[in-house]
Amino acid sequence: MPNCRLLIADDEPDIADIVSAVAEDLGYEVTYIQEGSQVASRVEVLDPAVIVLDLRMPGTDGVQILSELAERGCTARIVLMSGMDQRTINSVESLGKEKRLDIVGALNKPMHPDDIESMLSPLLNAQPTVSKAKEDVALTQNSIYGPSVFFQPTTTDQRRCQYPARGFGTCLAI
Repeated sequence: MPNCRLLIADDEPDIADIVSAVAEDLGYEVTYIQEGSQVASRVEVLDPAVIVLDLRMPGTDGVQILSELAERGCTARIVLMSGMDQRTINSVESLGKEKRLDIVGALNKPMHPDDIESMLSPLLNAQPTVSKAKEDVALTQNSIYGPSVFFQPTTTDQRRCQYPARGFGTCLAI
């Protein structure tokens, strides 16, 4: 069964209730948090397929949250939501994409339940996109030392990592 977990990060309970009701009707398993400072740690624990993120929250703002998610290698699809002007939302969306996060769109507050459904419905059964960190792993082979993982990094250096049977690993630049 695909990952149907959705994390809503919004400090407005009424908005979160609407998003939650629509998401649950679509089949998502919903978790809701109100503090921006909790988002990254909850993402690590829950491993949601989708994050609906308000850009203005107490504790940490949306830009800081996106930066932290990028540092942690977040692979969830992210839907931004905000009552800010469209130019600001577009800038934050571009920033998230530059950090290689999977920003799939934005919802403008106030929003209609049909808009939420239109945004979340296609994400429910869609194949997850591969993050750049996971995209680097190209091939796993067995060798006399055990499985070897060959990387195809996005940078110019090539690496070969071996994980010998005793559990020790080394990465060598080739």
